[in-house]
Amino acid sequence: MPPRPRSTDRPPPHDVEAEEGVLGAILVDEGVYDELTKLVSERDFYTKRNRVVWRAMQSAASKHALVDATTVLHELRDADAMQDVPGDYLIHLKTSCASALAGPKYADIVSGLARRRRVIQRAGEIASCAFEGDGYRGPLEQLMREVLAESRTGQLPEGLIELWELCEQELEEYDWVIPGFLERESRLILFGDEGGGKSLLTLQSALQAANGLAVLDRFAVARPVDVLYVDLEMSQRSVRRRTKQFQRRLDVEREDGLRSVPFFSRPDGIDVTSIEGRAVFEKAVSSTRPDLVVVDAFYKLAPGDITFEKDVKPILLFLDSIRTEFHCALWIVHHPRKAIDGAQQRGNVASDIFGSSVLLRWPEMIVLQKERSLVIKKIRDDYFSRDQEIALRRSNLEIRKGGSWTFAIHDGPVITDLHQEILDVLAQTAKPMSGAAVRECIGKRTEVVKRALRDLVSAELVHTVPSPSGSGGHQWYSFGGGLGL
Repeated sequence: MPPRPRSTDRPPPHDVEAEEGVLGAILVDEGVYDELTKLVSERDFYTKRNRVVWRAMQSAASKHALVDATTVLHELRDADAMQDVPGDYLIHLKTSCASALAGPKYADIVSGLARRRRVIQRAGEIASCAFEGDGYRGPLEQLMREVLAESRTGQLPEGLIELWELCEQELEEYDWVIPGFLERESRLILFGDEGGGKSLLTLQSALQAANGLAVLDRFAVARPVDVLYVDLEMSQRSVRRRTKQFQRRLDVEREDGLRSVPFFSRPDGIDVTSIEGRAVFEKAVSSTRPDLVVVDAFYKLAPGDITFEKDVKPILLFLDSIRTEFHCALWIVHHPRKAIDGAQQRGNVASDIFGSSVLLRWPEMIVLQKERSLVIKKIRDDYFSRDQEIALRRSNLEIRKGGSWTFAIHDGPVITDLHQEILDVLAQTAKPMSGAAVRECIGKRTEVVKRALRDLVSAELVHTVPSPSGSGGHQWYSFGGGLGL
């Protein structure tokens, strides 16, 4: 089929009404001028008189004058351009524009048609080169580059920002839920061996945060944190027993009464991969509007084995929707795979503890609970160092009025099994003991026990007291001192 002959009398694409709409929008509201200059330029106007008016507007703006009918008319007279613009044309432009809000839409039309005209012009030049030989290749490539460049308006769509503009913005303050530890909308997963006390540590931390107390005696909260505690493992009876020991401690530390902690117990789990399960979970969050949602345990958020990434991702997508929609932080407790399978032995490899690798990529903070410490394995900001280890003291002793917190961060010497054994002995007697009596109960060498006692005195976990008989001899020790005991 032969090519269709090109019409020589066909006008290039243009829209006079759209051009007048751009100019009229500025005359109606001078405030849109800066926005429209980013969308169109003088060469985009097809009609000569519109190009002349646009040039006058630019001249008025460059002199820091208002871009209105009066200043534009003045610039037209100074440029001796009145012969190109009818006397009542500015009035026509202003009255024909119903609203300045339509200016950007008109500008898109004008700039789009202008690009088409330029392509048509260059295409004609390329066609002439093609008639002459192979010289069209260079101009064709240049045309393609120009078309792509002109399609870039310089305005990024919503959600995108220029990188250097982003860097020039002031750094925002952290929006802390637990200052120095957990930021709003951040995600924390607590890993650890089976039987290491992950659930108990989580329950204690949640109660401390909810009652405005320092979490683990280190991370002070500015105000009580609104916590929603979702327990998918233990029955209400089991949780009640655990919470009772902490309630006595809270009664001592908060004389103004205890803060409410909404608690949701579902030992059979919640399947958040189903519509019904998501609705149950979302209702609990929407009705409480918490700062922090605690979930114990992760594997109860879906039925069956969720070891593999394809099974884990739908759960994480749902949790992400919760934290972003309700602007809350997440504290997730993850149990080892072997524990899920019912085995009594602890996991011996990383996959036993961490499960799917996606769980290592998803959260901002990964906390590994060891026997005597917490290890920050991953963090996406600078308020924690990767693999930072925090010494952790654990004690189930309730020897003082109000009991004690089970876990406390220990900034002094690391508490070993020997240290803990001595503390247990002194706590059980509930009265001072001589160094010799302590050594007899422990059954260790004298120098070893004396060294451990000195460590405990230095850490203010044990203090020395005068001998009850008033005589010299062995040093006497009494249980008590810092770290929440």
